[in-house]
Amino acid sequence: MNSTSLALVKIFMLVALHHGYLPDSFNVSIVNPIPKGGVTNEPSDFRPISVSNSFATILEVLLLGKMDCFNQIHVNQFGYKRNLSCKHAYFIVNETINYYRQNGSKLHVVFLDASKAFDKLLRDGLFLKLINRIPDELRRILYKYYRISKIIVKYDNELGDMLESTEGVKQGGILSPYLLIFSSTNY
Repeated sequence: MNSTSLALVKIFMLVALHHGYLPDSFNVSIVNPIPKGGVTNEPSDFRPISVSNSFATILEVLLLGKMDCFNQIHVNQFGYKRNLSCKHAYFIVNETINYYRQNGSKLHVVFLDASKAFDKLLRDGLFLKLINRIPDELRRILYKYYRISKIIVKYDNELGDMLESTEGVKQGGILSPYLLIFSSTNY
C-alpha cells in the first residue's frame, strides 16, 4: 500500500471513529463451511471459517487498542491473555482436585459448556455492559459495526445471499474473544 492509500485509510478510520459512522457494506464476511469430518448432513457438521474485509480488520485492531476495559479482565481468566492459556486453567483445576483427594476432603466441581458462546452472545447485553466502561464514540462505532454485520456463505465456490448477522460476536474477529470474555465476566 502506498503512502497516499495509507493516509486515506487513516483518515477514513479517524472520521469513522469520530462520527460513529460506517457504510452499510463495511462489515460483510464471507463464510466458508468446512466439513468437520464424517457425515455432513447438519449445519453443526461444519466449521465456519470467516474471511473479513481488510478495513474491518483494521478497525477492530484500532478499537482493541483504545478499549481499556479489556485490561480489567479477571485474574482467573486465562484465555486470550498474554503468556497464559486454557492449559494454565486446566493445570490449576487438576492440582486443586489432586490436593483435595490427597487430603481426603470432598470437592464439588462445576463445569460450564460454553461451546456456543461466541455464536449466542446477546449483543444488547454486551452493549449495556459497555456503557460507562468505554468512551461513547467507541461504543457507538462498535454498535454500528455489529448492527450492519452481514455474512455471505460460500459453498462449492458459489456465493449465497447476503444475510444479516444478528447474534453472537463476529466469527474470526480480532475483538470477538475480548468482547465475549468482557461480557461473561462483568456484571
